[in-house]
Amino acid sequence: MKYANRLKNFTIFLMFIVILIDIMSYSIVFPIMPGLFYSSAGLMPPGSSLFLRNIFYGITLAIGPLGIFIGPPILGKLSDIIGRKKVIIYCLAINIILYFISGFLIMFHMLILFIIVRFFIGLFAGNFAAAQTVILDFCDNEKEKMKNLGWISLAAYIALILGPAVSGITVEIFSD
Repeated sequence: MKYANRLKNFTIFLMFIVILIDIMSYSIVFPIMPGLFYSSAGLMPPGSSLFLRNIFYGITLAIGPLGIFIGPPILGKLSDIIGRKKVIIYCLAINIILYFISGFLIMFHMLILFIIVRFFIGLFAGNFAAAQTVILDFCDNEKEKMKNLGWISLAAYIALILGPAVSGITVEIFSD
């Protein structure tokens, strides 16, 4: 019984880390996003109008949440078929690859491909929902379920704070 309880707590802890990584990886680009559209070295061609910059900036910010809106129901159904563990691992791996691709697309000023990749990053951010489901599957009663929902929210809010902070610090370190 003691071993089962430790395994349960460790699994829940890992799912909190997955949620933290998922939300943090999504929010980490927020501080650099304006520079990608409003600086001369960004994604937009030199001489682009402010109107055009605003349109593409808005599309880029909106396309990720669109993927998040579409992805979780699909990934949820997939996790019922192949298992939550596999879906979570695949989503994390795919998002790691997509973030590296995003970096290269930024370096080579490929705006349209960057927007498409942002959509897929959102699409595969469905591991938040899968991790949340795993956590709730381990709840034995309503009190424990409410406590774990609070911890899930805490992990998400910490990630929303850490993502931009890490990005800002990283940009400052590497810009010198």
